[in-house]
Parts: sequence; structure tokens; C-alpha cells
Amino acid sequence: MYKVTRKVHSEAKPDWMVGVLYQIPPKVYDWQESFDACMKHLIIIKDILEKSSVKWHRGSRNLTQIRNVKVKGESLLVLTKAGRSSLSFRIIEK
Repeated sequence: MYKVTRKVHSEAKPDWMVGVLYQIPPKVYDWQESFDACMKHLIIIKDILEKSSVKWHRGSRNLTQIRNVKVKGESLLVLTKAGRSSLSFRIIEK
């Protein structure tokens, strides 16, 4: 059994992060029988992140304009332009 988990790398969630997390459907965090099914859920999350418009300094921007979204192995990282982690999603095994 496999599952996608998320980790926030800051103590307080910024407004843009709260907006993005509400756009992700809860079904992507459910337990899956295969690793491939979890990878499909990770791709769904990646697509949502790349297409999302977020609140940023009295306006809205695409998330990819203010953050980098990268897939590394079995994890998805949302990094600042300087390379620090803001948010991460990864696959765990039960």
C-alpha cells in the first residue's frame, strides 16, 4: 500500500500555499495498491500546481512565476527561486 503525503517547510502557511492546498482534491491522499497509481496522483498534484493562480503581493500570479516545481524520484518539490523548500509531496509505503 502506498500513499502521497505532504510536508510544509515553514511554521506559518503563506496565503498562496493555503489557496493551492484547497485546490488539491482529497482523493490524491488516499492509500493506493500500486506505486504507479500513487505516481499518477503525484502527476495530478503537479498539474494543479503548474496551472494554479495564487495570491501574491496584492495581486495574483501563476505559481510557476514565484516558485519552481520539480519532480525528483518519488517526490514533488515546490522550491523558492533561491532553492529553499516551501512545500513537498512524497510517496510513502505502509
